[in-house]
Amino acid sequence: MLTKINNQAGPLENRLERRATQEELAEFFGVELDQLKIAEANAPRTLSYDAPVSCEDATTMLEKISSHEHTVDEQLMAEFTGKLAGDLLDMLSGRERVILEMSFGFHGNHPMVPAEIGDVIGLTGERVRQIRNGALDKLKERAERFRTLIYD
Repeated sequence: MLTKINNQAGPLENRLERRATQEELAEFFGVELDQLKIAEANAPRTLSYDAPVSCEDATTMLEKISSHEHTVDEQLMAEFTGKLAGDLLDMLSGRERVILEMSFGFHGNHPMVPAEIGDVIGLTGERVRQIRNGALDKLKERAERFRTLIYD
């Protein structure tokens, strides 16, 4: 019914020289006003990619689609990966964890070389390198065990 109204309402609107009201459309097409209102309420809405998403937000659907924001899947994967990395780091001693966090620049810091880390925590760069490598070996072993449990 709405397709018929949309396709044939033009002559009525030309005669009125304005958009027709619901009452005028119902009368013109010989249908009850309630029927017209129900049909309009249940009609699918057509959205424009260039129209604002809402009254409060001037962002268009096209901008949202082409946005560089992370998708929900990407956000969940990043959160899971961060939690998994945190759980793995929790298995290390405090010193091993601090050295790895400083080496890889966790928590928004820049990555540091062993000599820089040694200056901060009072060890030689060589000792920091040894601790870092030992901690990485522990993580690799535990990650391999974890992978075996899941995939084998």
